[in-house]
Amino acid sequence: MRTFFVILALATVLAIGGETAAAVGDGIRRNVATISQEERNRLRDAFIQLHRRFYPDGVSYWFKQDEIHDATHVHSFPPWRGIAFLPWHRELVNRLEALLREIDPTLSLHYWDWTTDPTHSPDGRGGFVNLFSPDFMGAANGPAGAPWLSAGFYNPTTPWHRDATMNPADPPRALSRAVQPGPPNLGTSDSAIIRAETYPEMRRLLEGAHNAAHGYIGGTLGDPHLAFRDPFVFLLHSNTDRLFALWQLQAGKAWRLDPEQVYGAESNTDVDPSASIYDPGILTLMDPWAGNPNNHREVHSIRPWAPPENEQGRPENLKNSKHPLVVNPPFYDTNAITGWPTITSPTPGSTLSNSYVTFRWTANGANVRQWALQVGTQGQGSTDILNRNVGTNLFWTVSSLPQDHQVYVRLWFLLGSSGIWHYVDFQYAGTHAPTIISPIPYSTLSGSTVIFQWRDNGAPVTMWWLKIGTAPGKNNICEQADSGCQYSFPSATVMTTVTTLPRMGETLYAQLGYKIGQDWHYSIFNYYAID
Repeated sequence: MRTFFVILALATVLAIGGETAAAVGDGIRRNVATISQEERNRLRDAFIQLHRRFYPDGVSYWFKQDEIHDATHVHSFPPWRGIAFLPWHRELVNRLEALLREIDPTLSLHYWDWTTDPTHSPDGRGGFVNLFSPDFMGAANGPAGAPWLSAGFYNPTTPWHRDATMNPADPPRALSRAVQPGPPNLGTSDSAIIRAETYPEMRRLLEGAHNAAHGYIGGTLGDPHLAFRDPFVFLLHSNTDRLFALWQLQAGKAWRLDPEQVYGAESNTDVDPSASIYDPGILTLMDPWAGNPNNHREVHSIRPWAPPENEQGRPENLKNSKHPLVVNPPFYDTNAITGWPTITSPTPGSTLSNSYVTFRWTANGANVRQWALQVGTQGQGSTDILNRNVGTNLFWTVSSLPQDHQVYVRLWFLLGSSGIWHYVDFQYAGTHAPTIISPIPYSTLSGSTVIFQWRDNGAPVTMWWLKIGTAPGKNNICEQADSGCQYSFPSATVMTTVTTLPRMGETLYAQLGYKIGQDWHYSIFNYYAID
């Protein structure tokens, strides 16, 4: 199984007959007009599912996006400086993509190419597609209508709308567009943005084009304070980030991947706590996720990055614009590289045949200077078996591999002269690794009551436990009494009936623990709750 992380900087681009070869689930963000209608449907459905999942405060994943934007207002027009506009919105887009992947792990947050008319965009196969249709993004002019009205993204008749109640859990009253005819005129070209030498020069051009694109769509999206009520805003911002990525990845500009150099003269800027507006700099921790450590009066702390959950203290929420996960560009189909490093043998996701295995990999055309290999049994990134810089070698033999549980392999590589390491993750099963056999992993569960069954595959298991949650390692689905989950089962027990499963399409994580000798091990299996 191959897992992509946001830290990965470049994309795999394959040209076949003049088209981009789109492999669903490869982690690449593409021109949304050129993907299949089936994938557009799944992207639409995932957006809808965001409104059926909720944070602890009762605000849906989708409505939370508007609340996040309203809590900070990181804008790019006067009187705002806009210094952190691009990295802050990259973080927002990355987080939204992660939420979409909780629903459908094969999805990426694709982009609208704003050099094209969204109602008549080339589909890459000689035809055209209207992105503003009832089957995808709704109407181009007037109320958005289907699919967003019936999904509850807005309610034109309710007296309990968020602008009246000030409750982010309530729907807005309107979601409208006023798309202008023909392709937009944004005042600058994509090529001019990419040619800009410095970050301050580039961002001003890109921010200007971004602002014009908002105005071109108009309606709700044309209001900077309301724009994140419209799902199309994320297709627009994915394109904004794509151009930021293209600028970073220009040949001979490896310094643009260096957190200490990419922002140039604006590298050491910070927020002015006394200013009447919130205008963060590059060194400012990103709010609202950081919990407003500057106590700026124009930032509103929101849950779960505030009491009582207090998630603002987690390491992943304490980022500024120099954090590697912010600086490193995500995958886009226009990123300039012909391939991406990968392990070629053994086949990722396969069962290892022996206790010693030679792992082989390829650069796939990337300019890799060095490699490193980490192998462990305690989850992705663990190193209890191997943690070694292997130099320029394209293979390495690993011994003492366990045959009774999962093996996690992380392949690190140093690209070009940037001095920045990147990685891809792979997972393998030992010959005798215990596993859940029913339901089939990655399947949709049949209801709220499901029989889970597992087997030891010959491993000398003396005890089992089972946890099920909405995140890896969590047990929140099984906290209720008589749920069917237990912290321990005798070795002869190989099934249990779980009776408290949700029915809202969530991604669920079943963690099967097993004791061999004096040690506990575990494997995590993904499922989707029935909708």
